Amino acid sequence: MSQEPTLSDIERRIASASAERRFPLVDLSKRDFCLADLTGYQRTGVLVVRGLVSARELQLLHAAARRLIQRAWDSPGERDFVSATFDGQPRPIPYKIDYILDKDPAFRVLAGHPRLLSIAAAIAGPGFIPTWETLVFKDQLAGSRLPWHRDCAVYQSPVAVGGLGRLVDAGVYLDPSTPDNGLHCLPGSCYWPDDVAAAAISVLNAEWDSYPGVAVVVEPGDVVLHNILTLHSAPGVQGQERRVIYYEYRPAELEIELGPHSGQYVAEKQRVLRDCLAERKAAGLVPAEPAFGYDPPAELQMAEGEAECGIPDLPF
Repeated sequence: MSQEPTLSDIERRIASASAERRFPLVDLSKRDFCLADLTGYQRTGVLVVRGLVSARELQLLHAAARRLIQRAWDSPGERDFVSATFDGQPRPIPYKIDYILDKDPAFRVLAGHPRLLSIAAAIAGPGFIPTWETLVFKDQLAGSRLPWHRDCAVYQSPVAVGGLGRLVDAGVYLDPSTPDNGLHCLPGSCYWPDDVAAAAISVLNAEWDSYPGVAVVVEPGDVVLHNILTLHSAPGVQGQERRVIYYEYRPAELEIELGPHSGQYVAEKQRVLRDCLAERKAAGLVPAEPAFGYDPPAELQMAEGEAECGIPDLPF
């Protein structure tokens, strides 16, 4: 039986991870994503991609996000629109909107972005599926602190399954992310055993100011990819806006073999992704843009005749 991690052990791990000070970065205006970028992501659990979204598409996404956020204020309690009361505010403040593909075409067009999907395929494998999507935002009025956490640990041996990063979140930023309002991570924490991660989360959240982690600084149109097991957080803010569109990707073979989703879910998500690809092509945002060739291995081709039509409304 392994010994319970001591406080000094946890503090040493946190200090070692924080000493990284920076994350792997690829600037798409200068070069394409390459094997070294993939290796850097796998090592740290985080990758920053500069300049993925064009100025024209960013304008459309700004407008779509504004419409949804206004809807969140106008219709509190509406399904998929999440609010909370915090920081002494007199009423709940919206901060998250789930299942955004069925709420505005701009998010479906972005979901078919060929460079985003090429990176997702390099990380998660050619049989990847998109598993969920959401708009997370800090309103100008106030934004709550996001405590240190892992996004998900649904498998019996989460590090063995997800440590290398094949379960990945891609956050497309509509606003600047700074150390004062943005994401903070602990590089390499995706490889920490469950008990170590849990103990570290407890220490980090109890002594918030003592353990800032490493800030992820990005500009509008940039993307941050993070392993869902990488420990991360964000400070609470007032008077600053930060909006991020998240798409999560997972290998279909893991979902079928280990869950939590079924083969039918995989089939539906394959169909949704193909629909997004077709919608992006029809939108013609980028002249002569090559479409992403989504072609899962034959044994994972499950979309034909196995799922009903319509955007899925399934648990993630």
